[in-house]
Amino acid sequence: MSEPPCDNLRPSASPRPDRPRRRRLLRVALTAVCLLVALGAAGKWWIVPSVLRWQLDRRLPEYWDGRAELDRVRFAYFGPTVIEGLRLLDRSGRTWVRAERISVRPGDWPGLHPKLRGLEVRGLSFQAHVDDGNCILPLRKLPGDLVDYVDLHDVRIDGRMEVIEAGRLADRVSLSALVVRRRDGGYEVKLDVSDPPLAATARVTRVEQFEMTGSRAAVRGLLADLAGGRLNVSVAAEMREAGRLHVHGRLTARDVELSRVRLPLSGMATGRVRGVVTIDADGPDVRTLRGPGTAFIEALDLRNIPAAAGVFRRAGLATPSALAAADVDAAWSLRGWDVVLDRTRVRLRAGAVDIEPGGTVNVRSGKMDLHAAVLLLESLRDVARRVPLLGVLTGLTDRLSRFRVRGDWGDPNGVVVTPAPAAIGEQTVRSLLGAARQRAGGQRGPP
Repeated sequence: MSEPPCDNLRPSASPRPDRPRRRRLLRVALTAVCLLVALGAAGKWWIVPSVLRWQLDRRLPEYWDGRAELDRVRFAYFGPTVIEGLRLLDRSGRTWVRAERISVRPGDWPGLHPKLRGLEVRGLSFQAHVDDGNCILPLRKLPGDLVDYVDLHDVRIDGRMEVIEAGRLADRVSLSALVVRRRDGGYEVKLDVSDPPLAATARVTRVEQFEMTGSRAAVRGLLADLAGGRLNVSVAAEMREAGRLHVHGRLTARDVELSRVRLPLSGMATGRVRGVVTIDADGPDVRTLRGPGTAFIEALDLRNIPAAAGVFRRAGLATPSALAAADVDAAWSLRGWDVVLDRTRVRLRAGAVDIEPGGTVNVRSGKMDLHAAVLLLESLRDVARRVPLLGVLTGLTDRLSRFRVRGDWGDPNGVVVTPAPAAIGEQTVRSLLGAARQRAGGQRGPP
């Protein structure tokens, strides 16, 4: 008999995969995905916000003598983390810092060493409480040990600073926007203050030294381009005693065009300025601000300043266009918002003005009270150039006027210029005539 074919003896094809087993694997995979999603959601909405709150409660007492409250934390794995309704209170329950919304953008994240890369603070309110003339901050130390975790590229802040004394609002500065952006190896800084009005855009090109420790924060040799000129700024804040913060600084400006910045005193919108200001202040209260300053302003248009135009009009100036390009050389000292004039001289082709020492101008309100001696040379320009100085002193004394100027710096209807006759010394006459002759001859620059 013949043997059956060998093909019939081969094993059959492998059976199909077990369907129940495949379903189990699918269920395990779906369960793992659901767990990951749940864990991610829990981390986003509960775990990470809870950890952030715990870290805030744990670390805050190192720096702040009080407590923190916040309404909500919204964490994002690949975007900014948002903190809403943050408040810092002292031990007695007074609010010092309030922020409606803080957006924090980390850099080098995900990673082992993330850094603060972007910061946006909306609705910031800082309230400095003054007791018995002193502002004692509930601050234990400055956060100098956190500098290594900061590498800011973008900052935007708006808000206000208030001084509260005896439970009442004593002073306020309203900040519309402070914007800082890192660009091309430097920083672009935009400052816009609405009350008092102040606005400028600068580009920081160099910082010689930055220092922050637990008791001191300082910037030295900050160089910036501003409105066609240059700024050199050095400032330091020191914790001299517990809660007592002292601020010291120096600002030097050269060839800054006033038309490209906005200053608190209206009308200061033309010309170029160079000068130096030194400041000292105790804490955040602007009313404690002290320090001397000097400045020379070239080609200032006095027609835009009602107080100056009113003085020359009362002195008998027949051609207001002569006020278009005045040179101002000034020295003063700061007392809070008040500028106390020490030596101020205005020179133009039509004459010269001396502002007597002791006059005051309030930068915040524009209120002023000062005395001015005015010498006009419209009809004596040729005489002032040809006649020896001693020969014209007697005749010019009769043409020299003295006024008291009061009222609102920027309000044409609020400036009161009244004659204030007084004996004017020969030295003042000599000095004014020399200044007028110098400017009438076309010479510019500080006397």
